[in-house]
Amino acid sequence: LAIMSPQATAPRLQAAEVIETKVLETTNNSKFTLKTLRTVIIAGVGFFTDAYDLFVINICANMIGLAWYPWKYASQGPTSTGWADASSWIKASAIIGTFFGQTSFGYIADVVGRKRMYGVELGFMCIGTFLSAFAADTKHGITTIGTLCMWRGVLGFGVGGDYPLSAVITSEYSSTSRRGRMISAVKAMQGFGELTAAIVCLVMIEIYKPFLDYIVKPTDGDYTYVDQVWRWCLGLGMVPAVCTIYFRVVMPETPRFSVHVTHDADLAADAARYIAGEEAVVVPEEQVIVPAAVPRDEEPQVSHFTAFCRYFRRPRNCVRLIGCCTCWFFYDMCQYGLGLNDSVILTNIGFLCNSKTTCTIYDTIHAQAAGKAIITLMGKIPGYWLTVLFVDVWGRKPIQFMGFAMNTAIFACLAAFYFPLKDKAVGAFMFLYALAQLFFQFGPGVTTFVIPGEAFPTRFRTTAHGLAAASGKIGAVISTFGFDQIVTKAYLKADGTPDKSRGIQLILAIFSGLMFLGFLCTIMVPETLGKSLEELGEENEEEQGEEAQGVKMSSLNKGNGVFEEQGDVALGGKMSSLSKGTDVVLVLAKENDEPFGKAVTFTSVS
Repeated sequence: LAIMSPQATAPRLQAAEVIETKVLETTNNSKFTLKTLRTVIIAGVGFFTDAYDLFVINICANMIGLAWYPWKYASQGPTSTGWADASSWIKASAIIGTFFGQTSFGYIADVVGRKRMYGVELGFMCIGTFLSAFAADTKHGITTIGTLCMWRGVLGFGVGGDYPLSAVITSEYSSTSRRGRMISAVKAMQGFGELTAAIVCLVMIEIYKPFLDYIVKPTDGDYTYVDQVWRWCLGLGMVPAVCTIYFRVVMPETPRFSVHVTHDADLAADAARYIAGEEAVVVPEEQVIVPAAVPRDEEPQVSHFTAFCRYFRRPRNCVRLIGCCTCWFFYDMCQYGLGLNDSVILTNIGFLCNSKTTCTIYDTIHAQAAGKAIITLMGKIPGYWLTVLFVDVWGRKPIQFMGFAMNTAIFACLAAFYFPLKDKAVGAFMFLYALAQLFFQFGPGVTTFVIPGEAFPTRFRTTAHGLAAASGKIGAVISTFGFDQIVTKAYLKADGTPDKSRGIQLILAIFSGLMFLGFLCTIMVPETLGKSLEELGEENEEEQGEEAQGVKMSSLNKGNGVFEEQGDVALGGKMSSLSKGTDVVLVLAKENDEPFGKAVTFTSVS
């Protein structure tokens, strides 16, 4: 800590405050420009790729079963007992990788910055996608499913990193008035990713139709061409990721991270100019000197993990994080349970060929891809963009409450009337099923992504968002394995074969209950509409400010290093307010009738 006179300290502190205040004002009040659109597109293309890679496996898994394990796939189709376990691992491997990516990238991005990590996640996605398309048996040991799961795990690790990075970068670049729309628009690109996955599968199936249209039974024919189709469908998912890496790498650090964490006024001004134009930050020439900071190697440090734990052990902050985590958990259990198994449900209700002898392999796969496209167009895409339209008008919590409530009712209805709808009103079933998808996205599907990117301080924002998203993926993994097990093993017919209809009915009833639990957990989530990120951060730290009011400070604990003024120098100095993460001067005493001060940057105070 440098000892300097107030006369020397004040101008320097004023200069930093002027620059940083101007940067935050500029960002909070920025207009929608081409740079704003560019930020949304750069982040959104990543989510487009995420959805393509995660959900294309819903269609490809059946082709993999036909190509490599027709004796397991056999006449029972995609939900046979022999195929269920392998299918679950194929679908869940990327989700497991996503869990680790969300926690790892979220933590690291709060430590080293968003810029250093942005683009790295796309590298993992490209490697994982490319090698997934070439998965094959080893001569002795790993099977095709084993290698495919391994590389899809790498893919998922990159996908997981994209969640906290894209959400928080978009949030920290956004103005207060349109922040919800911008983050929602990034998430909405997932709808186009899922639709594109279905379209690519349809196109590839049409190209290979002459080689697929004669195979009727899973144990008949040559599956070389089926094998080629799924490899093309998976491999093409790396194209948008490759095209986006450069634009992510050259993005500047976000203005909030530069102001609140690194306290680098130059980088903060650069970021504000990036988003709002070259004249966005204008500071008088005599004030452009950035205050001399304590050298990094001399500045007492506290680990990010320790600071994170201290912050979230406070009840209010902990409740907010738990609310975000549980809501995302219940949403992902339902979303991924259905999203990765659309073809199973559509087959059971008779929308697909359903093992009719007149259906070829081409007919079956074509119907699966078409069904996925219909559901996405009818439900998911409209739901995403309705949220974009209303999230900065209604608020986040009302939309989340509505989505959970509507899906509680819709899934209860589908479960209660499953057999009448399945047997006599397939069109009505498809309508209700698409309506459920609409209220997934015009509800918790987007708001669980938006709120964690706003509700926490800058120094913990990606970590908290990563934890919330990872909680969702725990639910997704449970649902992915549970879905196949319930469908194939919960109920058996008299001949010993799975009673898939009763299994699906039970799943829909369970999902109704999960949606109701999500509705209840939304109570713990804060409303962020109309508040700047700085206001939200100050609200979360009110308790710390209250603890410091009127207290006689005889010691200041900064991280793991202690600065103490022994004797009477610091005694009796009262703190009426304490600003964390900003440069302040403490006038501790008078010496020879002249005050002297300490220039201090607080990272934590006890």
